[in-house]
Formats: sequence, structure tokens, C-alpha cells
Amino acid sequence: MTADLSMFNKVDDSVVDKYAKMSSFEIAAIFKSKLSKNLKGNRVVDAGRGNPNWFNAMGRLALNRLVELGVQEGKRVMTNDHEEMVGSPEKEGMFARIMSALGDSDVDKFLRQSFGWAMANLEIDDKDAFMYDMIDGAIGDHYPVPDRILNNVEPILRAFLQKNHMADGDLANQTDLFPTEGGAMAMCYIFQEMKASELLNAGDTIAINSPIFTPYLQIPALKEYQLNIKEVLPKAENDWQMTDEQLDELKDPKIKAFFATNPMNPPARAFNEHVMKKLQEVVKANPNLIILTDDVYGTFAPGYTSLYNVLPHNTILVYSFSKLYGVTGHRLGVVAVNKDNVMDRLIQEKAKNNPEINKDYVDRYSIITGDPVGMKWIDRLCADSRSVGLAHVAGLSTHEQIQECMLAFTSLIHNGIDPYMEESRVLTRQRHDMLWNTLGLKDPLKDNNSAYYCMVSIYDLMSMMHGDDFAEWFKKNYTVLHFEYRLAVEYGGNVMDTMAFGAPEGYVRVSFANLSAVDYKILGEDMRNLVDEYYAKYQEEK
Repeated sequence: MTADLSMFNKVDDSVVDKYAKMSSFEIAAIFKSKLSKNLKGNRVVDAGRGNPNWFNAMGRLALNRLVELGVQEGKRVMTNDHEEMVGSPEKEGMFARIMSALGDSDVDKFLRQSFGWAMANLEIDDKDAFMYDMIDGAIGDHYPVPDRILNNVEPILRAFLQKNHMADGDLANQTDLFPTEGGAMAMCYIFQEMKASELLNAGDTIAINSPIFTPYLQIPALKEYQLNIKEVLPKAENDWQMTDEQLDELKDPKIKAFFATNPMNPPARAFNEHVMKKLQEVVKANPNLIILTDDVYGTFAPGYTSLYNVLPHNTILVYSFSKLYGVTGHRLGVVAVNKDNVMDRLIQEKAKNNPEINKDYVDRYSIITGDPVGMKWIDRLCADSRSVGLAHVAGLSTHEQIQECMLAFTSLIHNGIDPYMEESRVLTRQRHDMLWNTLGLKDPLKDNNSAYYCMVSIYDLMSMMHGDDFAEWFKKNYTVLHFEYRLAVEYGGNVMDTMAFGAPEGYVRVSFANLSAVDYKILGEDMRNLVDEYYAKYQEEK
């Protein structure tokens, strides 16, 4: 059946060219603004952004309960006639008071179980100090002290990372953490610190495993960094895994750092065991290589393990709670580095071998420490996040640090995988299958597939539906950006362009985070119908 071109011919897609150099996220926002007025009057199906349409309830309720308990603790100390002003809680005896105050509600049972788990599994020397961090942190009436992370927050988050990112390792007690305002600020802080510590300087070369979250390609190219970028681009036919030849190139000592998302965004593949072993070989040949791994989607892939698990000395691990727990508005992230890490070693070597760099370190950090040269990289990261001069007020808000703890406890109190995490995987995988089955293409759901995003080749879809000659005609006359624009304007469907991710031509990204399974069936049908319209145009011009 020949597609009706009446709608197709109404769309002026000449405007698309001006979007070609824009960020994928900005393009998606522009196209999103057109969805509700689509020409067919269809239901809007926006699979562009990756904000989940679910959130973790218990972690939030637990935090709110801690605030309530904290106010009651404050009233013990001081209150005015209207009970609007209360005193700061007192630490002494707090553990016993809070445990006694917990009742039989589901939230109170969760808190009692969580605190019990902490006492049994973490090295908590002072129960009152532990509870004070939980309660006073939730209230948020003091600056973060220590500024990098509260003393009793760190072991909780270490345990969470150990369980979910490095389960077959034993690295928790060897790891230092810095909670941040989401993974986004972790990225910003790390780039800033690499420059401030003179670990990466203008003209240095970094390797980036692409396709990748666009800022990893965009930030290092900015004027303030001027880094040379070597993209390492695997292929779909190799399941988006880097080849030995590509990995061997990282052995070159001229490559100072290697950045990756694991699992990848948008191909959604975690590194397989062979790649992990090959990267260990790379580091033996290039021991000064700094690895940054952004593992926000790791919990969605059953076969995932972090690079930090196999290369702790060289790896900076970034994790964000945003996707799994639906806290994108909270901005909850954490940076993890090993206590014995390559950044600290390189800093000491630079200070020893270069008097000018030594002086730079002394001048920059003497205002906050008596040992500016010996200051750990992660402590520099924290200080420089507030331009050093404001280091005394650095650190993620204590309220958000405790929110991270409550979310972590929802996983830690379960032996093995927790039901919430498993349900998130089931949810995204159902949506994944619905889209791919509707499209008629294949994207096998192996254990290394997070199924949080996927990349669909519009070229492959066209070839499968109407042959290679038609697909070649489309390539010569249009771009995939034209396809995305028409999908939005005509059908009310939104997907994300992948060129800014460093992807090969012809792909779009689909997020499985924010729509129902039925919506992905609609999206797949709309994509096929639009392909039919292009095919009708192709036949018309033959």
C-alpha cells in the first residue's frame, strides 16, 4: 500500500540545516516543542530525554521521617512559644532515643532495619555519632564537616558501590568518596581539577570511547581546556565493544587519559570481560593512564562490573543516583577513587621534578592545608569545587548526602539484588522489546545491555523495509536529522539525534526511561510509517 504524501508535503524541513551543529539535547528540546501540534493530531510520544518516569519512594519517605525526628530532637533542646524555632540536636544519647522513637510504620521499620544493618556490617565506633550524622544531616542545620563527606556517610556509600559496582572485589575500605551535585557536576569538577592539578594541560591527548554522553566530547574542546580528543569508536557489528587494535592504541604514553561511560550512552553496552582484560594490559604498558568511568547505568545491566573493580589504581569512578532512583531533580552523585591512585602519584612526581609546578601547588593550597603538595587529589577536587577560597563551605549539602544514604540502604538491606533494582531492569527491558519487535529489527538483550537507551539505525530500518537502493537514495537526499524533524512535526514522536554523541551516521537514540510499553509500540509504528512516506517519495522521483 502506497503511503499518503499529503502530510509529508506539508512539512518544510529546510529549517533542519541550521540545527546541524547544535547539541543533541538542544535539538531534542526544539523538536519537543513541536510535538503537541503534530499534523496528524497524534498522542505525543517523547522518547528523547532519559528522565525516568518512576522514582524510589522509600528512600524519600525515610529522609522525610529523619527530618521529622530531627525536629523532635531539636524541641528537646529549645523551643519558642509557637515551636517555630528549635535548638540544634544533641548528640549524646541520640541513637537510643531515635531507635525508641521509631514505631511500626513501614518507613520506621525500614529505618530500624537500615540502622541495624549499618551496626552489623559497618565499622561504626560511635552509635551516637552515626545517628547524629543521619539526623543533623537530614535537617541540614550545619555546614558539611568534614567538607568532602560526612564521616558516617562514607562507609554507607562505599558499601553501596561495593555491592552494585564491584561485587567480586573487596575495595570498599580502600576507597575515598566525594558526593557531588549529580554526575554532571562531578564531570565539571573533574575537568577543572585535572587542569588545576596540571595532570591534563592544553595540547594533551585524551582518548574517549564513543558514542558517549555529549559533554565528554564537548567540554575538553572548550578554550579553557584545549585538549586533543582521540575518539575510539567501536562498531555495532562487534556489539559496540572496542577491538584489540583500538585498545592497543591506548598504550601510547602520549594518551594521558581515557574517558568512558560503562554501560555506554547511548549504545547501552557494558564492557565485556575481554575488553576488561585488555584494558589491564593497556595500563601495564601505559601506567600513567588516568581512566574516568561514568557508571550511572551500571545497575541496569546484569552483566556489568565497573572498570574501578579491575583497575582501581588508575580509575576515577563517577556514579549518579539519578536514573535508577528517579532523583534527577535532587542532583545526587558521587566520585570514588582508590586511596592509592595514579593521580596522587603523578602529583608528587610533578612537584618533585618541576619547581614551578611545586610552587603552583604551594601557592594554591597553602590557605587550606599545611601540606599543600601532599594534599590528596580527591581533597583537591573538593577544595577546587569551591575555588579553594571557599573550601570551608565545600561539599554536597548534608540533606542530600543523607538522601544518598537512604537510597543506598534500600539496596543494602537485601541480600543479593534488591527487588526495586530488579523491577527497574524488567521495566526497561519490556519497553526495549516492544520497540524492537515493532520495528522488526534485532537488538539482543544480553546481560551487558542496560536497555536504558538504544541506538536505532534508520538506514538499516529503511534497507530492511524497502531495500538498499532506497536507503542509498535517502542518504543522498536527506539526513537522519530530517527524519527526526518530520517524526516530531508530522507524527508527534521525539527521538534524539546521535551525531553529537560521536556516533556513526544514520542512528537515533531512543530512551526507554520515560514512556509506557504501549508508547514504544506507537513510536515504532510511527517510525515505520514515516519510512513508508519516504519510500513513496522515492518511488515518485524514480
